[in-house]
Amino acid sequence: MQERYVTETSENSITAAFWAGVMVGIIAGLMLTPQAGAELRKLVKDYTAKALDDVMETSMRAARTYVDVIVQRGKDYIESSVENALEPVKNVGLLR
Repeated sequence: MQERYVTETSENSITAAFWAGVMVGIIAGLMLTPQAGAELRKLVKDYTAKALDDVMETSMRAARTYVDVIVQRGKDYIESSVENALEPVKNVGLLR
């Protein structure tokens, strides 16, 4: 299970680095194009807003995945704890 977490973390890091590179490239490209200051600021603002939306969406998707994993682990732990607690009673024959 830990190996899967490490793999997911590595994939998330690669994805974040990719998007950071894309944003740096876009901003550098915009800064080097001959445009009016107001127009350039609007373009940067629009691209930044879009990137922020994408980051938030990706973060929420990842958070949902991790919450699902944690909830399942909790359910598994409770189930095994209940089974372990009831085992002595089953051995005595009080429960079936």
